Amino acid sequence: MSRSRGAQDGNTNSMTHGLFHVRTALLELGVSPLDGRSAVAQALRDYREELVQDLGGDPSTAQSTLVDIVSRQKLLLDSIDTWLLQRPIMTMGSDGPALAPIMHQRELIASKLAKYLGLLGFQRHPKPIVSLGEYLEVKSTTEKAEAAK
Repeated sequence: MSRSRGAQDGNTNSMTHGLFHVRTALLELGVSPLDGRSAVAQALRDYREELVQDLGGDPSTAQSTLVDIVSRQKLLLDSIDTWLLQRPIMTMGSDGPALAPIMHQRELIASKLAKYLGLLGFQRHPKPIVSLGEYLEVKSTTEKAEAAK
């Protein structure tokens, strides 16, 4: 009788950190495959909107591209940090050499994130403020257009 190949059900010996799979999926598919209803997608969308607001609410095409890149980098970094923080403290000492490549990848992602944020700029850009006269002019024009309907 020949033995079947593979481990028994429930065996987690071959489990890895999964960083490669997450990174590959995000690079191949982008952020769009994330279901908009999931908590991760909502947090990613909120972060993206905050970045756009920090840029003054009307980013250029290049800034929009950087905002998308920053959002994905932040998702990867948060995923790695979550995984690392969920590791039992007792195994951290014995897994030290095994964690070194993961920590190296984390540092690379963090440094790229900081670089991209630096390209976007660290200061807030306020939205242009409309003067009272311009506001009243636009309001009266829209009210006249609505009354003409």
